[in-house]
Amino acid sequence: STSCPACGEQRLVPLVDLPGVPVIVNALTHTRGEALAAPRGDIRLVYCGSCGLVFNAAFDPALMHYDGVYENALHFSTHFQKYAEDLAQDLVASFVLKNKRIVELGCGDGSFLSRLCELGSNEGFGFDPAFDPNRSAIKPGVSAKVTRELYTSKTTLPPPDFISCRHVLEHIDRP
Repeated sequence: STSCPACGEQRLVPLVDLPGVPVIVNALTHTRGEALAAPRGDIRLVYCGSCGLVFNAAFDPALMHYDGVYENALHFSTHFQKYAEDLAQDLVASFVLKNKRIVELGCGDGSFLSRLCELGSNEGFGFDPAFDPNRSAIKPGVSAKVTRELYTSKTTLPPPDFISCRHVLEHIDRP
Protein backbone atom coordinates (compact mmCIF):
# COMPACT_ATOMS: atom_id res chain seq x y z
CA SER A 1 0.00 0.00 0.00
CA THR A 2 1.34 3.40 -1.01
CA SER A 3 1.25 6.31 1.40
CA CYS A 4 1.84 10.02 0.83
CA PRO A 5 5.57 10.75 1.05
CA ALA A 6 4.86 14.17 2.58
CA CYS A 7 2.32 13.38 5.31
CA GLY A 8 1.92 9.58 5.40
CA GLU A 9 -1.77 9.56 4.43
CA GLN A 10 -2.81 6.21 2.87
CA ARG A 11 -6.12 7.26 1.35
CA LEU A 12 -5.03 8.56 -2.06
CA VAL A 13 -7.02 9.46 -5.15
CA PRO A 14 -5.74 7.95 -8.42
CA LEU A 15 -5.40 10.52 -11.21
CA VAL A 16 -3.40 9.20 -14.19
CA ASP A 17 -1.61 5.97 -15.17
CA LEU A 18 1.05 6.13 -17.88
CA PRO A 19 3.06 2.91 -18.22
CA GLY A 20 6.49 2.69 -19.84
CA VAL A 21 7.37 6.35 -20.38
CA PRO A 22 10.96 7.62 -20.74
CA VAL A 23 12.42 8.22 -17.28
CA ILE A 24 14.30 11.39 -18.19
CA VAL A 25 12.55 13.36 -20.91
CA ASN A 26 15.27 16.01 -21.15
CA ALA A 27 18.09 13.62 -22.06
CA LEU A 28 19.70 14.38 -25.40
CA THR A 29 20.53 11.38 -27.54
CA HIS A 30 22.54 11.22 -30.75
CA THR A 31 20.81 8.34 -32.52
CA ARG A 32 17.33 6.89 -32.84
CA GLY A 33 18.64 3.68 -31.28
CA GLU A 34 19.89 5.53 -28.19
CA ALA A 35 16.52 7.22 -27.86
CA LEU A 36 14.64 3.93 -28.12
CA ALA A 37 16.96 2.32 -25.56
CA ALA A 38 16.37 5.07 -22.99
CA PRO A 39 15.27 3.78 -19.57
CA ARG A 40 11.52 3.66 -19.05
CA GLY A 41 9.34 3.68 -16.00
CA ASP A 42 5.72 4.07 -15.02
CA ILE A 43 3.87 7.19 -13.95
CA ARG A 44 0.99 6.62 -11.54
CA LEU A 45 -0.09 10.07 -10.37
CA VAL A 46 -2.13 10.15 -7.19
CA TYR A 47 -3.56 12.98 -5.11
CA CYS A 48 -3.35 13.22 -1.33
CA GLY A 49 -6.51 14.87 -0.01
CA SER A 50 -4.85 15.40 3.35
CA CYS A 51 -1.93 17.65 2.33
CA GLY A 52 -2.63 18.32 -1.38
CA LEU A 53 0.51 16.69 -2.77
CA VAL A 54 0.25 15.12 -6.22
CA PHE A 55 3.00 12.55 -6.73
CA ASN A 56 4.08 9.58 -8.79
CA ALA A 57 3.30 6.52 -6.66
CA ALA A 58 5.37 4.41 -9.09
CA PHE A 59 8.49 6.57 -8.75
CA ASP A 60 11.66 4.45 -8.78
CA PRO A 61 14.80 6.40 -7.78
CA ALA A 62 17.00 3.57 -9.07
CA LEU A 63 16.01 4.57 -12.62
CA MET A 64 17.22 8.16 -12.23
CA HIS A 65 20.66 9.05 -13.56
CA TYR A 66 21.60 12.64 -14.34
CA ASP A 67 24.70 13.49 -16.29
CA GLY A 68 25.91 15.97 -18.89
CA VAL A 69 23.36 14.87 -21.50
CA TYR A 70 20.46 16.09 -19.37
CA GLU A 71 19.15 19.36 -20.85
CA ASN A 72 16.67 21.38 -18.85
CA ALA A 73 17.27 24.92 -20.10
CA LEU A 74 14.08 26.93 -20.52
CA HIS A 75 15.79 30.30 -20.84
CA PHE A 76 15.11 30.61 -24.55
CA SER A 77 11.45 31.36 -23.78
CA THR A 78 10.67 35.03 -23.12
CA HIS A 79 7.74 33.91 -20.94
CA PHE A 80 10.04 31.76 -18.81
CA GLN A 81 12.60 34.57 -18.61
CA LYS A 82 9.95 36.94 -17.26
CA TYR A 83 8.69 34.30 -14.81
CA ALA A 84 12.24 33.65 -13.49
CA GLU A 85 13.04 37.35 -13.19
CA ASP A 86 9.75 38.14 -11.43
CA LEU A 87 10.26 35.19 -9.08
CA ALA A 88 13.83 36.20 -8.22
CA GLN A 89 12.77 39.80 -7.50
CA ASP A 90 9.79 38.64 -5.43
CA LEU A 91 11.89 36.22 -3.35
CA VAL A 92 14.60 38.79 -2.66
CA ALA A 93 11.98 41.35 -1.60
CA SER A 94 9.66 39.01 0.33
CA PHE A 95 12.37 37.20 2.29
CA VAL A 96 14.74 40.19 2.55
CA LEU A 97 17.52 38.27 0.84
CA LYS A 98 20.31 40.80 1.25
CA ASN A 99 23.85 39.65 2.08
CA LYS A 100 22.57 36.12 2.77
CA ARG A 101 23.82 32.60 2.04
CA ILE A 102 21.61 30.95 -0.58
CA VAL A 103 21.57 27.31 -1.66
CA GLU A 104 19.82 26.18 -4.83
CA LEU A 105 19.18 22.47 -5.28
CA GLY A 106 19.01 21.32 -8.89
CA CYS A 107 20.32 24.69 -10.07
CA GLY A 108 20.85 23.70 -13.72
CA ASP A 109 23.21 26.20 -15.33
CA GLY A 110 23.13 28.46 -12.26
CA SER A 111 21.24 31.32 -13.89
CA PHE A 112 18.53 31.64 -11.22
CA LEU A 113 21.03 31.33 -8.38
CA SER A 114 23.18 33.94 -10.08
CA ARG A 115 20.23 36.31 -10.30
CA LEU A 116 19.27 35.82 -6.63
CA CYS A 117 22.86 36.60 -5.66
CA GLU A 118 23.09 39.59 -7.98
CA LEU A 119 19.83 41.16 -6.77
CA GLY A 120 20.71 40.94 -3.08
CA SER A 121 24.51 40.88 -2.94
CA ASN A 122 24.11 37.30 -1.72
CA GLU A 123 26.52 34.37 -1.68
CA GLY A 124 25.24 31.37 -3.61
CA PHE A 125 25.93 27.66 -3.59
CA GLY A 126 24.33 25.52 -6.27
CA PHE A 127 24.11 21.74 -6.34
CA ASP A 128 23.36 19.82 -9.52
CA PRO A 129 24.94 16.52 -10.66
CA ALA A 130 24.18 17.45 -14.28
CA PHE A 131 25.86 20.88 -14.12
CA ASP A 132 28.12 21.53 -17.12
CA PRO A 133 30.78 24.13 -16.20
CA ASN A 134 31.19 24.97 -19.90
CA ARG A 135 27.57 26.16 -19.98
CA SER A 136 27.54 28.02 -16.67
CA ALA A 137 25.25 31.06 -16.62
CA ILE A 138 26.69 32.56 -13.46
CA LYS A 139 27.48 36.18 -14.26
CA PRO A 140 31.03 37.45 -13.78
CA GLY A 141 31.49 39.15 -10.43
CA VAL A 142 28.57 37.31 -8.82
CA SER A 143 29.47 35.36 -5.68
CA ALA A 144 28.04 31.97 -6.64
CA LYS A 145 29.47 28.56 -7.38
CA VAL A 146 27.99 25.22 -8.40
CA THR A 147 29.03 21.77 -7.25
CA ARG A 148 28.32 18.74 -9.45
CA GLU A 149 26.85 16.66 -6.64
CA LEU A 150 23.75 16.31 -4.50
CA TYR A 151 23.25 18.35 -1.36
CA THR A 152 23.10 15.81 1.47
CA SER A 153 23.47 15.60 5.23
CA LYS A 154 27.20 15.08 4.57
CA THR A 155 27.57 18.38 2.68
CA THR A 156 30.02 20.62 4.49
CA LEU A 157 28.67 24.12 4.19
CA PRO A 158 27.62 26.66 6.82
CA PRO A 159 23.82 26.65 7.24
CA PRO A 160 22.07 28.55 4.44
CA ASP A 161 19.69 31.42 5.06
CA PHE A 162 17.51 30.40 2.11
CA ILE A 163 17.10 27.20 0.07
CA SER A 164 15.57 27.16 -3.40
CA CYS A 165 14.45 23.93 -5.06
CA ARG A 166 12.26 25.10 -7.92
CA HIS A 167 12.78 22.14 -10.23
CA VAL A 168 13.68 19.20 -8.03
CA LEU A 169 10.63 17.96 -6.14
CA GLU A 170 9.49 15.87 -9.10
CA HIS A 171 12.84 14.07 -8.98
CA ILE A 172 12.72 13.11 -5.31
CA ASP A 173 10.91 10.00 -4.11
CA ARG A 174 10.25 11.26 -0.54
CA PRO A 175 10.12 15.09 -0.55
